[in-house]
Amino acid sequence: MRKLFIATAIVAVVFVLAGSLQAQDLKELGKKLNAAMQQEDWSTVCSVTKELGALNTEKAVKIIFQIALQIERKDVYDAAKEALESITDEEALDFMCEQARKNKTWEVRLMLAEVLSKKEGDNIFQTLLDMLKDKKDEVVREAVLALRTRGDHKAVDALIEVLGKIEKGKGLLWVEVRRALTALTGADYDTAENWEGYWRIRKDELKAGPKSPDTAKPALKGEPRTSIDDEVKKAPKFFGQEVMSRKILFVIDRSGSMQARDPVYKKDEGGQLKPTTPPKDPKNLDPWGGDPTLPLDRARIERVKKELCKCIAGMDPKTKFNVLYFSSNIAQWQKKLVYANSQSKNSAIKWVKGLGPMGATHTDEALKKAFADEEFDTLFLLSDGQPFRNSAMVPVDPILEWVRNANRQRKVKIFTFGFENVRTTQSVNREEMLKLLQGLAREHNGKFTNIYW
Repeated sequence: MRKLFIATAIVAVVFVLAGSLQAQDLKELGKKLNAAMQQEDWSTVCSVTKELGALNTEKAVKIIFQIALQIERKDVYDAAKEALESITDEEALDFMCEQARKNKTWEVRLMLAEVLSKKEGDNIFQTLLDMLKDKKDEVVREAVLALRTRGDHKAVDALIEVLGKIEKGKGLLWVEVRRALTALTGADYDTAENWEGYWRIRKDELKAGPKSPDTAKPALKGEPRTSIDDEVKKAPKFFGQEVMSRKILFVIDRSGSMQARDPVYKKDEGGQLKPTTPPKDPKNLDPWGGDPTLPLDRARIERVKKELCKCIAGMDPKTKFNVLYFSSNIAQWQKKLVYANSQSKNSAIKWVKGLGPMGATHTDEALKKAFADEEFDTLFLLSDGQPFRNSAMVPVDPILEWVRNANRQRKVKIFTFGFENVRTTQSVNREEMLKLLQGLAREHNGKFTNIYW
């Protein structure tokens, strides 16, 4: 029913916008789009979307917006972006710039920040600068990335202004602004005030005659400087991965296999990971490939709880976080993200310590529950096996596709953690686990961490 409603709504927009000019083309594409949607022929939906871009008109742009917003698929969204990137008509481009500044739907503004990063022109550049004032962090972050890609030092003043507004809270946007400033200038400073002092001098140098950014000098002799990499190193860590986000959700596997006990692994001369304490009797390994003779603190769940508690304890009070455990059921510490003050951190640590391993591995359900929260911008997912439900393995590809679609505009960074060296058993399919965890990290601007120590 929802498919029919969306298809009808989009086609209705097509016919309303179809005027005398190119009316027949628009109507024909509308019919083609309707038929493709009814049949779930997403390849044709993508091709029709690109054909709309080829019409090169403001009306076509409006229809492409509707398609991108109402069809919740990453491939369709990418086709819509490609269609908009093909637009060259000046009136249509001016309309896109206007919508990038004023459209009430933040997803449209974010998509246009991505599209405009590929286009040239004074109006487009000014639009990206204006988007730095957007109320939605996701849009501002995309505008920052676009300005960094363009490599125009005329964006530096506006980026310093943004840095000054957010430097107390820090977080992902703060990291991206600092990296953009460094990419544009070759310098790196820890505060907006120091950046302003540096840029006053550097701007005069550029007016006198452009030099390589590598020749940039500090604004003040002997001025203390902190690189963004130094800031990252000071952040709290979870199995070695720095937590730079101020809006983070931990999604942790507590299935039965998490009770398995693993040895410490180290790399041999050939670079291969080998257990430092091989099992005395390989025949007596537990059903998940663990060695029950090892101490309790080598249980996966105990190592994870210890690491998570340490990470939570080190969080800045300005950070908002939540923890979600999953197995056959999903348990969530809080209904939404909360600030990491001393009271909430103590509560979270107590809750984490009280959870034990049980049940199957409903990773797909955990991810759907996670994405129901619209606030977090970074997700840390830890698991030790392929999704497993009702005594059967759950295919990985549909999960990857679902997250791809759900995250097509939110741009949540996904960092994943797994026990790569677990033995493949009846209930632990190592290759499928890696396919899921590595795929999520690769596709969503994160990193996979193999837990072996």
